[in-house]
Amino acid sequence: MSQRNASIGFLIAPLTPSLLFSIGALLLGLSGDSMLPLSVTDYLFVMFIWFLYAIAVAYPATLVIGIPGYFVYKKLKLTSFKAYVVGGCILGALAPFTLMPIFGVPETLNFNYWVFLISSVFGGVTCVTFWLIVIKSPNKALNTDAKKHRAG
Repeated sequence: MSQRNASIGFLIAPLTPSLLFSIGALLLGLSGDSMLPLSVTDYLFVMFIWFLYAIAVAYPATLVIGIPGYFVYKKLKLTSFKAYVVGGCILGALAPFTLMPIFGVPETLNFNYWVFLISSVFGGVTCVTFWLIVIKSPNKALNTDAKKHRAG
């Protein structure tokens, strides 16, 4: 787990849910299954909205919850895929509780179980991406180098 890979992971992983929703909107718009067919400008607007989500919610959640969670996992030497998925879902579900006192919440916003379910999924997806960048990628490279070293 290099510091460089962790930095890259913290920069890229929070964008993953926004990117997936943008791709989903494009696919639904192209397939004609959506309620409204998406024009190019509609699709770009959807991408822009999800990019704003990443800036306004995903990165603050990463700073407040994700980075401390990473250091806890590092201290406990937890590197399994399952641990990151479960931890990501739990931390994602906690994100609304954590961010509400910091950023405030409009009174009209009703937090019901859907908010926590979606936040949980976003947290899980973000942690899977982070795990692929920070944990899996270096381990794969190390295993390949070790095999080459043994063979040579």
